[in-house]
Amino acid sequence: MREDVESSVTSISSFQENIFVTIRCQDNSKLLLGNIYRSPNSDIGNDAELFNLIDTVCCLSNTQLLLVGDFNFPDIDWNSWSPKYNSSQSSKFIEVLRDHMLLQHVNVPTRARGSDNPHTLDLVITNDYSVSNIDYMAPLGNSDHMLLDIYYNISGTSQERVNKFNYSKGDYSNLRKVLNIDWKSVLYENSQDIESIWNKFKGILHQAISTNIPTVANFSSWKKSKWKRPLDKKS
Repeated sequence: MREDVESSVTSISSFQENIFVTIRCQDNSKLLLGNIYRSPNSDIGNDAELFNLIDTVCCLSNTQLLLVGDFNFPDIDWNSWSPKYNSSQSSKFIEVLRDHMLLQHVNVPTRARGSDNPHTLDLVITNDYSVSNIDYMAPLGNSDHMLLDIYYNISGTSQERVNKFNYSKGDYSNLRKVLNIDWKSVLYENSQDIESIWNKFKGILHQAISTNIPTVANFSSWKKSKWKRPLDKKS
């Protein structure tokens, strides 16, 4: 993640193996980027946590959603959005996506090993049409999964790193000396314009402060906001 993009790690669910990052956009909306791994041995309880996770993130207001990862539903035909072997868990997964009108952008096999039939395991799921293209690339190292290069259209907002004065470390003795001047002579010399007088006073004061009071990075501006779980739809 680029350092000039305002983002924070977000904790959402007890579902195993997931990580979410919130990225703030220029129009005050947010992109919630989630990376998910569902084990091929996932049981009904863990699948229920996954479905609840999707329900939760879809309840967030003013939020673009991008879910990526290995979901391990090999029997789903994404051209028809239907399971090939009438799997109940695959059917429930499709139902959750449809309930929230989510889009799934991968419709080619992403995993192949030896003589095994290729399967579409790695998915890209969104709640809008911001994915403009996906490049399917060769696996990395010994992996048998394709790399997906996803083109997602978003306007992020840069996080401004503003320093602040560390007043507890200021040299106030020298600051008093610097400001102990004949203000009347300095301010009114060759000028009776109130705006010019104010600007001159402000310039002298700011110069004295910047010389005698050090600055420190404003770390409080980088703190991530606390996660607030939204109300359940049934509440």
